[in-house]
Amino acid sequence: MSGSAPDPRAREFAVTFREFLDWIRSADIGDEGNQVSALVRDFLGPDGSHGRYVLMIQAPSDHHPRLVLTGLLDVAVEIALPDASAGERLLALYGQSVPLALTQQDVRVAVERTDGTMASLWRAASARPAAEPAMGPGPGHGRDPGEALATWWLARGEDQLPSAAGWLSAAERTRAGALRYTKRRTDFLLGRWTLKLAVARALGWPDDPAVLARIEGRTAPTGAPLLYIDGQPADRGVSLTDRAGCAVCLVAAGPAAVGCDVEIVEPRSDAFVRDYLTQAEQRLVAAAGPARDMAANLVWSAKESALKVLRTGLRRDTRSVEVDVAGLSPPEHTWSALRVRTAEGEVFPGWWRRSGSFLVTACWPGGGPPPGPLEARSPIDTLLPSHRWIGRPVS
Repeated sequence: MSGSAPDPRAREFAVTFREFLDWIRSADIGDEGNQVSALVRDFLGPDGSHGRYVLMIQAPSDHHPRLVLTGLLDVAVEIALPDASAGERLLALYGQSVPLALTQQDVRVAVERTDGTMASLWRAASARPAAEPAMGPGPGHGRDPGEALATWWLARGEDQLPSAAGWLSAAERTRAGALRYTKRRTDFLLGRWTLKLAVARALGWPDDPAVLARIEGRTAPTGAPLLYIDGQPADRGVSLTDRAGCAVCLVAAGPAAVGCDVEIVEPRSDAFVRDYLTQAEQRLVAAAGPARDMAANLVWSAKESALKVLRTGLRRDTRSVEVDVAGLSPPEHTWSALRVRTAEGEVFPGWWRRSGSFLVTACWPGGGPPPGPLEARSPIDTLLPSHRWIGRPVS
């Protein structure tokens, strides 16, 4: 690798893996494999304070695959895909306790139909989605049918983070100070800064540090942000997302379950599209021509927004929600309609926006007008994806 530019994904993998190993050593937990799920939950922390960086094995362009550990991840690492013989051995190894009753012919057919990734092997072998957790109603599902919800949005880039920390609450300063890794701390600070600004502006409050310190984004057990003001739960739904040095916050006019997501327009492999998109979504991507990558990322982003509404995140099968968009070539910097339907039949109307290198999506039960701007021009329209932490991964 000498003489070549560092790959941000490879460096992120190294930092994450090192932190995970540090935690394993300090925990002194032994080698019992059946403890892995509990260990990962402990590593993530009950309030998400350890971040969301769980590794997996997949092509590096295929971010956020679902079937690894808890399904919460931000990192992808490329390895050689297994050949047919290795694929058969993988299914035998990982299927020991799974009652699929596969014949040798079933295994051969599954291996022949896939490119060797574990997700595609399992899907081809089982031919059905994984069992899903029961869904509770969640906040916002109790609004009157047809009642429109007003929302507002705001984006910020990491270059806009203030150097002083007076806008943080005491608990947030403590948490930020405990984050050793630059990317994790930057993501935390950028997310909280964006949320505070968005909420303050939606409420008509000034942006001064003393006011912003009264606003907190805490983390629910599901990973969703919870809005607190002056230490008390606030009656507004919020959703927070970040990607490549850019954070976006969506604020609702009431206590509703809302979801937003930001992605960059990047290549997505055929395996990614095949494994995580429904048949209808695959046809949409295939028909997009030169806009294929934008279509794949748009569908993925809308899925993430909907899964945030459901409070499941990527623990739920991504194919259990299906995205539909009317067109792929609206003007940039304007909101266009989309719709997400769940396997249970619930529909979340939503919106999407192309902003330079980024895509933003948002949706919520019952729908409503496009998210309103909280500033005349959003900085996301001119932001470029950033990986600055590479130069100093550990503080």
